[in-house]
Amino acid sequence: MLRNAEKLGVDWSRLSTIVLSHGHHDHTGGLLPLIRRLSHSVALLHHPDAFLPKAGIRPAFHPIGAGMGPSDLPPDKATLFPAANDVRLAPDLWVTGEIPRKVEVDREAAAGFYTSRGGRLEEDPVRDDKSIVIEKPGLGYYLVCGCCHSGLINTIRYVKERVPDKKLLGVLGGLHLIGASEARMDATLEELTKEAPGLLGPIHCSGLRETARIYKALGPEVVAFYSVGDRVEL
Repeated sequence: MLRNAEKLGVDWSRLSTIVLSHGHHDHTGGLLPLIRRLSHSVALLHHPDAFLPKAGIRPAFHPIGAGMGPSDLPPDKATLFPAANDVRLAPDLWVTGEIPRKVEVDREAAAGFYTSRGGRLEEDPVRDDKSIVIEKPGLGYYLVCGCCHSGLINTIRYVKERVPDKKLLGVLGGLHLIGASEARMDATLEELTKEAPGLLGPIHCSGLRETARIYKALGPEVVAFYSVGDRVEL
């Protein structure tokens, strides 16, 4: 992350807040090196479960947690803000809290994950999953997902309940549709067709085949393919 950011000319001196999408290592690996190199302190917003031990079972049982805990973070560089509720960072920018798993097929987005609480191994619903909502006054809002372990349909409906009078302008990020069942893909496409966002940028865990199906259904006018180094202006 640091190398890519350097190539993009990112000015870390402007960084004030870091939001952890969840506690899986592919989303936290650059956190400690980044905080150590900062010359100032930042706020670190995360769900209380983000630093729990975590494991996956595909292709075999293996650790996938953050690989660190709050005590590993330099206290003079990071102030932790654990939150299970929605948090507004700015007038038009907020972070989701725990998203209820109301849609049955969306439970697939958190399947195959485990955590440890009090030394006891249990299935992990990935309650620490967070997304960012960017509101555009008079237009609507964009939804930015980290990995969307809550499920895309659940996430869209959760945000819609909070801003019912606003239009979903776009969805960007990891949608965790990789390996999705036919039933889940059908339901997801139905939801996207109904909400009709003008931009959809599926990356990371969205799945190649699943993204191709979305592209076929929604078309090139809506679906954009992003990769490392791309900048998106919303």
